Amino acid sequence: MAYKLSPIHQYSRELTSHPAHSTPRSEDSDSDSEQPPQAPLVIAPATTTTCTTLEGSSDIELAAILDKSSNFRFCLSLFLFGLLNNVLYVIIISAALDLVPSDVPTGVILVADITPSLLVKIGWPYFVKGQIRYARRILSCSALSFAGMMVIVIFSSVPLRLFGIFLASLSSGLGEMTFLQLTTRYQGQPGVSWFASGTGAAGVFGAALWWLLRHLGVQIGLGLSSVLPICLSFTYFFLLPPPSLLPPVTIEARGGYAVVPETDQTGLSTELPALSVKSPELTFAEKLRLAKPLLIPYMLPLFAVYFAEYTINTGIAPTLLYPPPQPNSHPVFSLVFKNLRDYYPSLAINLPS
Repeated sequence: MAYKLSPIHQYSRELTSHPAHSTPRSEDSDSDSEQPPQAPLVIAPATTTTCTTLEGSSDIELAAILDKSSNFRFCLSLFLFGLLNNVLYVIIISAALDLVPSDVPTGVILVADITPSLLVKIGWPYFVKGQIRYARRILSCSALSFAGMMVIVIFSSVPLRLFGIFLASLSSGLGEMTFLQLTTRYQGQPGVSWFASGTGAAGVFGAALWWLLRHLGVQIGLGLSSVLPICLSFTYFFLLPPPSLLPPVTIEARGGYAVVPETDQTGLSTELPALSVKSPELTFAEKLRLAKPLLIPYMLPLFAVYFAEYTINTGIAPTLLYPPPQPNSHPVFSLVFKNLRDYYPSLAINLPS
């Protein structure tokens, strides 16, 4: 008698006979047919996860390289700002004997090279108002320095050369104030340290540069030096990275102190509608009130130190004349100091920049 299988039984038999769903038979099985051997199941490797991991690691490495590049560009830019902003001051001091006749004291060169810069540093911060336009200021500094050097190169009269020195000194004072203010946009970065290093290097670089260019004369030597202020603008526009490209400063770099968060830590939303409040500007009297506590502990001691250094280096040291070294006794120094005028650039190295 033949039995007809129901659809459910037929479906279960198909599942049982399919190789992918077959179960191993026991040794006691009384089936006469033997199942064919099954091929091992091959699992494809998880290439997607590996690729994602490699892409993530490459992104991290690329970000680290970009951070190092931005850090290097920032440090180099601030160093060049300090160097280029003060190098003309050193060159003018080194070339003082070549800029005025022998009957004119070289002290007038020093006065014209220091007074405008000093007045700008003392008075400008108390009178200027509004947001600082760094691009416009730096372009102005480059233009003033270049124009001052051109006046010195083109004209040979003492009053006009003093006017050119006045313009270069005015640019130096404005530039130093501008670059120090620029470092406040890069919070936590060592901008002031690199700028100060550049100002110190300007003494050695400027004196050495004029010692090399002095034999070319005032017109050619100072004319070649006049291209240095233009490099200030190129450094600002093409080398200095924006603050957003620099990596965030860690707590260790801050000396273990973390910035106090501006938002509430309770987890509750306490946002208020933004109000268009204009930031208040300090008046001249308020700025003087802020500077008054800094006068005795900081300003007066620094003024005394700088005054003493300038008095020694420009008023006393030039009077200590020594005969030029002879080749038989000083073979190295005789190549550098061949006459008394060669001593003057070395005095400019010791001047505080």
